Amino acid sequence: MILVRELDVLKSLSNIFEHESSRTLQNYIIWRFVWSLSDHMSTKFQVLKLKFMQIFQGIKTGLPRKIKCANSVNYYMSLAVSKLYIEKYFDESSRQESTEMIDNVQQIFRQMIDRTTWMDAESKGRALEKVLSFRSSKFFVHLF
Repeated sequence: MILVRELDVLKSLSNIFEHESSRTLQNYIIWRFVWSLSDHMSTKFQVLKLKFMQIFQGIKTGLPRKIKCANSVNYYMSLAVSKLYIEKYFDESSRQESTEMIDNVQQIFRQMIDRTTWMDAESKGRALEKVLSFRSSKFFVHLF
């Protein structure tokens, strides 16, 4: 079973696949791949990307490399960085307060799910399981 949330997008894609050559589609896929990695490439690629962004989006300057690097670290290693931050700056009292706050949020979320009328029982059960994947998860245990 496949859930399609954006049916119009899927129809548009189907139309593109029918009318474009396989060569054009291949070029597009390669372009998207290169674009997604361009922030991690050499200065030459950085300059080319900036020129592209200036022309097509009117961007004046790019982000400094240190900001890009920090964003990448945060995106790819946010759990590890969070753990280090918590270990350094959270005392036991702060950890306890954070745990209580998370418990309160989960309790309210459980109540909201229970009161929801648009979800069937199976969906409610899955949503509740996820709320309960967080508190008992290795992520939470490792952070605190």
